[in-house]
Amino acid sequence: MLAKLVSLHADFVDALSCLSGLVRASAPSREAIADARLRLMHATIAHTKFMELEVYPTVFRSLSPADAEPIRDLRKRAIAVRIELSRHVATWPIERVIRDWAGFQ
Repeated sequence: MLAKLVSLHADFVDALSCLSGLVRASAPSREAIADARLRLMHATIAHTKFMELEVYPTVFRSLSPADAEPIRDLRKRAIAVRIELSRHVATWPIERVIRDWAGFQ
C-alpha cells in the first residue's frame, strides 16, 4: 500500500511540476495547457480513488475512533482542496487562460 501511495504521489508531483513550468512560460500553447491540466486531473483522480477505496478504509478499521480523528480531519481537508481546485478550473477554462495569460499567472 505504501509503495502505491508513493508512486501516486510522485505522479502527482510530476504533473504539478509540468503545470508549474507552463505557468512560468511566456505563452504556452492551448495544447500544452490542456495536456498539463489533463495530466494533473488524472493524477488527482488516481490518488483520490486509492485513498478513498484503499487507504482510508484500512486505516479506519485499524484505529479507534479517537485515534482516527486526525485522519478524518485530513480527509476533510483533502476534500476541501479538491473542491477549491474544481472551482479554480471552472473559473479559469482554457479559453480564459489563453485570453488572460498574465492574469492567470
